[in-house]
Amino acid sequence: MVILMIVLLSNHPGQSITKPKIVLLPLIDTGLSLTEKQAYQSAIEDALSRQYVVFSGNQVLEALKKQTEFECAADACMQNIAIEFQGELIARGTVKPNSK
Repeated sequence: MVILMIVLLSNHPGQSITKPKIVLLPLIDTGLSLTEKQAYQSAIEDALSRQYVVFSGNQVLEALKKQTEFECAADACMQNIAIEFQGELIARGTVKPNSK
């Protein structure tokens, strides 16, 4: 069994009439194969796309690479990425095997 944790961080408080934009960061995992990681990432993106306009994949990876050029705290870097995509939310997740 695998436990999936998603953390949503708000970039802009307030409500939007249209679907809000969300930036989906790559999964942080422990010991998953590339195939498993891609499957979880895809499932999360599909689930989020029902309620949000989702930005993920290579475009987000490029934005993450840009952030490594600057010295910023993790939350500040993530907020900068959300601003780049004009996103209201950031989702970051961790997949860990169940310890039971």
